[in-house]
Amino acid sequence: MAQAETTISGDRRLYARKSSGLVRTIGVFGAMVFGVHCISLSSSGLIPYSWVAGVWPGSSIIGVLTVAMVLCLFHAYTYAAIGATMPRSAADYTLASRTLNAPLAFAASWTLVIFSAMVAGALIAWIPSSALPTLMQTMGIVLDNQGFLDFAAWSQSATGIIVIGTICTIITFVTMILPTRTILRILEVGFFLGLLAWVVIYFQLGTAAKDAFPAAWDKFMGAGSYADRIELAKQYGMVINPNVAVMTLAGLIMGFWIFYGYYIPTFFAGEVKQAETTLIAGSWSSLIVTWAIFVVGALLLQRLVPLEWIAAESYLSQSDYEGLTMPWIIFYAAILRPSFPLLLIVLIGWIYTLINLAQTYFFYCSRIIFAWSFDRLIPEKVC
Repeated sequence: MAQAETTISGDRRLYARKSSGLVRTIGVFGAMVFGVHCISLSSSGLIPYSWVAGVWPGSSIIGVLTVAMVLCLFHAYTYAAIGATMPRSAADYTLASRTLNAPLAFAASWTLVIFSAMVAGALIAWIPSSALPTLMQTMGIVLDNQGFLDFAAWSQSATGIIVIGTICTIITFVTMILPTRTILRILEVGFFLGLLAWVVIYFQLGTAAKDAFPAAWDKFMGAGSYADRIELAKQYGMVINPNVAVMTLAGLIMGFWIFYGYYIPTFFAGEVKQAETTLIAGSWSSLIVTWAIFVVGALLLQRLVPLEWIAAESYLSQSDYEGLTMPWIIFYAAILRPSFPLLLIVLIGWIYTLINLAQTYFFYCSRIIFAWSFDRLIPEKVC
């Protein structure tokens, strides 16, 4: 294979690639869109309110998100620097294999791809087993429609997971073998659909009267359900701890989980325009945008519901409590404005962006494998 050499420090060779055949089509906005989708406006959009609140009862959701985001900014900078130094596919692997140790670099890269494949598979299975039932249950309860509830139950069955998961996998694969520009357009559409879904949620939460939530909750979840939630959670072991140190620890633990994905343009730096500026701008902006979206959601929700109550509902959903729990911000918003068109917009935006999340995994893994093939670690025809 023809090689083009870059010399540093005399005779040392940094990397050698004449042409990958890839086109640099991804700018700052495109890099941000990739990062936002890998973080996910839908899956990560549920975590702060439905999981974090119950795992660390009393910790500020906004505080956890902020600690997490700020710390992730440093990690994002590190990966952006790697991509700027080695603007090629799988920049981290390529740089490490040329400057540190080639076998170890490949082993680390291989581990990442295997891990990402497992996560992508789990994510696609999560759509019919959890995400879709949550959306369908919300619509079924709010609209008093048994058909939606039945579909939610079927979606969680083994048959439903196989059928829906297979469809999602096929859609993801077919769209990911399209040209990069087309893939980028698909992701951009998802970005705006995701934003629209959050605007609907903001509207539902923001236009409700401050005292409207308890009555709305009791209407759909049973009389007295709202008032009993905190005491019920305490009976199951919930302990409120508003300690700032605990909140900081929660941010440290949850941060990379909630915001994972902001740095993925580094893995396809060979298709990024002006990598030295685009990578840092794209990763930081994806972090800040998703942080702002989730924080605004928390502010609007806590205007209506005390943090302790949010923690109680979240805690019950993760405990041995056998009653119905709905610790989802989409449900909290829906009971305040039970409108089919609004619920449909959220449903479409949520499912589309979940597919987008899977697409980002397929995309960056393909570029890492591409880099291996370019180095002849796997058959060159794969390249």
